[in-house]
Amino acid sequence: MYEDYVPTYKINRLFGVLTNPSTYIHLGLSWLSLSVAYIYCIKAFGVSKPKLFILISIVFSILSIIHFLSHYIKEIYLINNTLTFNKLEFVFIPFLRHHRRYIDVGYSISNIKDIVYKQNFIEKLFDIGHIRFKGEVKFMAISNREYEKEQIRENAWFRKYHRIYGITNFSKLKEDLSNI
Repeated sequence: MYEDYVPTYKINRLFGVLTNPSTYIHLGLSWLSLSVAYIYCIKAFGVSKPKLFILISIVFSILSIIHFLSHYIKEIYLINNTLTFNKLEFVFIPFLRHHRRYIDVGYSISNIKDIVYKQNFIEKLFDIGHIRFKGEVKFMAISNREYEKEQIRENAWFRKYHRIYGITNFSKLKEDLSNI
């Protein structure tokens, strides 16, 4: 009766984005570049409108978070001691130097080891958390361009630890992963 049951864990994208340290690094660099542009406008044009700068910074930050939310993992599956999930990854197009596009990549991570479970105090209230682990990575890029697959292969190869943020039913995931 339960042979076809596949443990599925939804990802709370808002927690996934807001607990990921790379989000804050990106927002900090964005605010820094906007500050430099603001100082340049004051020096070059004599324009000093701090309210406009604050409004533009807030709008830019909200748009960045929406961008992260739309490209984040939706759910993960635990199938035969293997974590699988789909993620949108960006790849650079070689001939157009600064152009990149997102492609859908299916990850399958087996031989999971060195699992670290983490929760901050807000995540504990909602039974949400994040994990860090090592494992053998196999992926399937939904692309027929070989250079895109090669970029993803290099990214997956150099990633020492894998991290997934915003996992709901975190206590159930800990229980299921401890049986591996």
